[in-house]
Amino acid sequence: MRGKSKRSKTTKSSKAAQSSGKRRLIMLIVIVVLVGAFLYIGNPDIRARIDRWIGINQADSLQQKSGSDKILSKSNPKKKAPKKNEKIPKAIKPDKYALIDKYARETPDKYSHDKVILAKYLQKPAKNDIEKARLIYTWIATHIQYDDEAFNTGKEKNESAASVLARRTTNSDGFSNLFLELGLLMKLQVQKVSGHTKGYGFQKGEKFSSNHDWNAVKIGRTWQLIDVTWGGSYAETTDKGLKSTMQFDPYWFCVRPDAFIFSHLPENNSWQLAGEVISPKQYGDLPSLKESFFKMGFDARNVFRKAISGETKEFVETFDLDYPVNGAALPITKKILRGTEYNFLLESEYLENVILIDDGQQVELKREGNSYQMKYIPRGEKLQIAVKVNSFDTKFSIIAVYDIVDGGT
Repeated sequence: MRGKSKRSKTTKSSKAAQSSGKRRLIMLIVIVVLVGAFLYIGNPDIRARIDRWIGINQADSLQQKSGSDKILSKSNPKKKAPKKNEKIPKAIKPDKYALIDKYARETPDKYSHDKVILAKYLQKPAKNDIEKARLIYTWIATHIQYDDEAFNTGKEKNESAASVLARRTTNSDGFSNLFLELGLLMKLQVQKVSGHTKGYGFQKGEKFSSNHDWNAVKIGRTWQLIDVTWGGSYAETTDKGLKSTMQFDPYWFCVRPDAFIFSHLPENNSWQLAGEVISPKQYGDLPSLKESFFKMGFDARNVFRKAISGETKEFVETFDLDYPVNGAALPITKKILRGTEYNFLLESEYLENVILIDDGQQVELKREGNSYQMKYIPRGEKLQIAVKVNSFDTKFSIIAVYDIVDGGT
């Protein structure tokens, strides 16, 4: 009897233990399922991984959506893979400021309403003063719009840094004020410069007065000239007056003074910085060289010297190209002599073809690596340099135009 009683108690104890273990296992499974469901619903990355693991694709999930979602899915189909022969334009390689430009462009809005907070955020990735200045330049140029309404109506507004941050629109006064304030908060040596520019609405021979503001920043021992207003947009004339379009242009960050002076005359001569101080009359006589001219790689010091001395009165007309091109050896004068041999040399890692168009005749420059060169004797009335960037382009883009004249003209 005693032995039987012991076996009975042992059996009951074993069953109880098994039952308790099953309950714990069920509770654990429930907890795992609940946690998994929570993560699946709340975390898109985990949900995507699970979907891929169990073989759920976008088409399957669309079938479970409501009728209105199905309609939207038809107008926004699943992204298709690139076609085998799809024509994809060449991409410009990132420059040395690419990462900090991206950082400035993608600044979260919560940091963008107070100059102290904004300056603190922007300077985080900066390793030196020039990177600080670049972060300010890029942020302003990509977040602040030129105030067309104020320009067209002549209405004056508060252009303090705080007001500009609140409105997100301003004129050159506000652009330069904001650059100044952010620069000072980042401990930069920065100045606001006022003067005249040969920009929108400029007419040759007009009386010069201050109509624009820009900035100067000291990097090391050298003052650099920056125009963030021009770096953020371009202007066009419409039936309603000026219309500006935001478009980031890195050219106006740290421009050579001997190139800057062709379009900017400061009130204070000490901010010319071009090596030779010029008068308002000399400035007025300088040709209005576009930024595309200096982007072509022409030596600004040599061009400035020739222009001031009167040796060259007209320079080759140039046009913007979205891809970098260096006119390593090109005539810089607008007029070239008929029957005289000239050397034409361009360098670019982006070009596919370069031609000279002498009136109707086309002549292809010889390619060697990234260089395109030819010695050529112009014969017609007008000579154009035209380029193709992509192999599939059907048309050439003209980047420079010369007038062909007889000797002594």
